[in-house]
Amino acid sequence: AKQFISWFLETDKQEQWITKKAGFTADTAILSSEAFRQATPYNEPFAESLDYLQDFWNVPVYNELLAVAQQHLGEALDSVTSSQDALNAIAEKHGKIMQDAGLRK
Repeated sequence: AKQFISWFLETDKQEQWITKKAGFTADTAILSSEAFRQATPYNEPFAESLDYLQDFWNVPVYNELLAVAQQHLGEALDSVTSSQDALNAIAEKHGKIMQDAGLRK
């Protein structure tokens, strides 16, 4: 997997990737390039919006929060539990994780 990521992040691969539909990149040089902005009609607004993005999972316990969400949403999608029960379980467990981490009173 690491070899693939290293290969995929090479500049020439990223320059090819941006020509594909939804071929977004995290390479700031490519994001600011005219080639990226002109590759699709939505690339320029995408690049301009990045300065306003905030990752709401930007907390030290991200992995724990994500695991809980994946588990319970998966159960709801598989009809093991109701959507409401899944969301309630996520809210309860997220609250506990955040409280235990000192991120919530």
